[in-house]
Amino acid sequence: MGILSKLKHTDNCTLPSLTKCKDGHEWFSSFEFYPIAVGSRKTAFEGMMYVPNNYWSQTPAIIKCTNYGQGTEDDGKAEVSGAVKAQEFAEGFSKRFPQFSIKFLRPLAAVMDTVSVFNGIFRFLKGYDKVLSEGECVLLEEKLEGDFVSFIYKNGVITSNCEPILQAFCHYTYSASNEELVMSGLQGVRNGHSYTLSTPCVHSRARQYGNTDAGEGGISTFFSHHQCNAYCSELPKFSPTDLSASSSISYEKPYSFEDTFPVQYSSGRSGCDSPEFSYTERSMLVTAEIHPPAYEGVDSQPPPPYDFQNKACHGKSNNAGSSNHFSSPDVRTY
Repeated sequence: MGILSKLKHTDNCTLPSLTKCKDGHEWFSSFEFYPIAVGSRKTAFEGMMYVPNNYWSQTPAIIKCTNYGQGTEDDGKAEVSGAVKAQEFAEGFSKRFPQFSIKFLRPLAAVMDTVSVFNGIFRFLKGYDKVLSEGECVLLEEKLEGDFVSFIYKNGVITSNCEPILQAFCHYTYSASNEELVMSGLQGVRNGHSYTLSTPCVHSRARQYGNTDAGEGGISTFFSHHQCNAYCSELPKFSPTDLSASSSISYEKPYSFEDTFPVQYSSGRSGCDSPEFSYTERSMLVTAEIHPPAYEGVDSQPPPPYDFQNKACHGKSNNAGSSNHFSSPDVRTY
């Protein structure tokens, strides 16, 4: 009887989210059995997210979970809080430099409802380590269209994709927060002078932004790699004396940057060659997604399960006659 009950769980699904989007809606998700990318601290899956009882709200999504134990509701809510805070800073920063646009997605924290029985099979075949558990907290985030790249790593090291304006934004967050925190770990999609960014890493004195918040040690390490540019000219300079005497070692435990410095990969690798995290050979999906139509109306029936072959849900169609092709991101630094 126990085995039969488990066989009913063929989908990875979350409950409606603990946090809400800007429009006040809760969302839940259904997602794939194996990840689109595996980082040193997070595993990311591809799937769909929905507003409960509305088929037409389905949106391509990325679902992120921690690699260490079960993600907690407190950690999930803290990371959401960090992204909301980042957007507040972005709005203030745009007043200084209106020629640039920086926006942050707002992730949603949600608890796993069911874990597919097929996960174990794909874990064995694909060789990744994360074990999803019912009741653990994950992050749901809208999947960005375009080339998804890293600009600044969590430790402050910049990539070849990084523009001076993004370095200045990180510096600005330290000043605008009265030297209480710094935003880093910037990654997302660039379109001209516009940047749409995924969940950032926040290092704060109070260590209140989840398990990637390295506290004062994270702030100090970030600025050890930061080089001011013309956009930083009106911002106060960082000084190690701004932090406590213990900050130089506080980041070593429980948070360590030892695996966040660039490493070299053989030229034969492709897809997930992130110099921040040591990816093993994982499968990166190249998929064709259907862009969802605008949110409209409420359907009385619950959303259908996710169709992993067609990247859509069974039942009512959400294709508006045209499809957008997404390329597999070159770098996802989870």
